[in-house]
Amino acid sequence: MLLKWENLNLPKLKTSAIALALIGFMSFIITGCSGDEEVGDIIVPEDYETIQEAIDASEDGEIIMVEPGTYEETIDFKGKDITLMSTDPHDEEVVSETIIDGGGDGSVVTFQSGESKDAQIRGFTITGGTGTEIELKLIPDSDEVAESWILGGGVLIDDDSSAAIKHNKIHDNYATYGGAITVSNESDAVVEDNMIKDNKTEFDASAIQVVKESDIKISDNVISNNISEDGVSTISAYSHSEALIDNNNIKDNSTKLGVTILANYKSELQVKDNIIENNFAEVSDVDSRLEGMRQIGYSQPSGSVLINSSTATIKSNVISDEDEMTGISIKSDQVPVVTEKGEVESEFKIPEVLVKENEITKNWVSGIYTLDAEVDIINNLIHNNNSFGISSLDNTTINITDNEIVDNRGSGVYDFRSKEGVLKNNKIKRNVAREIEELGFDEPDGGGVLIMHGGYEWKIIGNDIVGNEAEGFGGGIALTNSATYEDHIIEDNHIVDNKAQIDGGGIFSLEMGDKDIFLGDNEIESNVPNDIAESQ
Repeated sequence: MLLKWENLNLPKLKTSAIALALIGFMSFIITGCSGDEEVGDIIVPEDYETIQEAIDASEDGEIIMVEPGTYEETIDFKGKDITLMSTDPHDEEVVSETIIDGGGDGSVVTFQSGESKDAQIRGFTITGGTGTEIELKLIPDSDEVAESWILGGGVLIDDDSSAAIKHNKIHDNYATYGGAITVSNESDAVVEDNMIKDNKTEFDASAIQVVKESDIKISDNVISNNISEDGVSTISAYSHSEALIDNNNIKDNSTKLGVTILANYKSELQVKDNIIENNFAEVSDVDSRLEGMRQIGYSQPSGSVLINSSTATIKSNVISDEDEMTGISIKSDQVPVVTEKGEVESEFKIPEVLVKENEITKNWVSGIYTLDAEVDIINNLIHNNNSFGISSLDNTTINITDNEIVDNRGSGVYDFRSKEGVLKNNKIKRNVAREIEELGFDEPDGGGVLIMHGGYEWKIIGNDIVGNEAEGFGGGIALTNSATYEDHIIEDNHIVDNKAQIDGGGIFSLEMGDKDIFLGDNEIESNVPNDIAESQ
């Protein structure tokens, strides 16, 4: 983030080293170098009154240094691989006082003429942008008619262009999509160590949008207080795009329906080492939010991170959004593809997602929600969510291994007709299955694990299932209405001190028909009212 100097632990220097340091410091003062130790080839306003005039006069590789002040203009790099910087991009006061104000006249900063990542803007306040009308064809290689979108309120990177956006404050910009930054039409960008706040969109991606076969790296930023007025997300990757979102603090953002990070339509997403917390939705009740998601084409609940027909790795994050429906929501969907004849057809894209080493807590509906997906959930702490720890539905293939799933106010793991499930070496403790009125869920069974209406084949092996409760059946594990599906294996588990108010404190099984539960060498004891119960 900005201003990290106080975190440096410098070693003690000997006298000679101190003398050399003082000489170096005096040289720094005399030469007038910036915090980046760079000297401007062009100085604004000394050489040119406006930043755009300086850009027009510059050549590739040059540095334009801008003195503090307010520059009321929009600027375009015009294909030039130059560095545009304030006098000290690492000094918060300098950044705050070196302002490019677009005055409501389009995108404040534009890269749209084939710039490379050597084109950089560093150390400015970027504000007052309203975006640029850009044509997008969301289906690659198709004959579809391009649609016009208003994109990139603060910064627009478009048309096979690149840029590095570093050490800036980007605030109070507005667009239809991409309030602060848009990267579109086969472009790519590095967005690093910026303060991105108080931007708005009419619809989606109030902070950052990457769309239509574009790539972005978003690292070490503070992204806060951005608002999507009538849309879904704060950050979105859409239409065959790739995003690495790494080591950011993403907090206090608002959307209509409650998605902080979105990957959609065959995109690839890596979300690593972020803090994602206190983001919220304007629509408060569950039914209205679900209906809102359906109206815009999503048949899944919203989530802090939402993966739809895309590939993702979600690793080492803290995801804690009390107002979000889920921490992570994963689903497949029909996506358009172009055939060899150039015709557009739909295909079913199964998301492949790795969720590893995250802390997922305080979410409203479920820590993790999956539907028609292939998901590995490994070594996470999933705790204190308002209902289920993990929900797995309809043809999901899921591997849940080495997690702590504890203190959730619903079943630790809830399954409804998954294709195949592995539940191995987890600690599933102190979860409470209850009627969840706000979700219309009235089957409070399976405090630790609830497998309903199928679950084609579950292997439940080597888990600690301890101290869970159910208002209905199966304090530790409940298997209900599984007669038409495959056998389940329950082996080498420690199922102890669980409680069911009706029956089956340890394990409860209902209507298995001609199918079997293989009970291996489990430790099943001290459950209330009994260890194992079966009912036809």
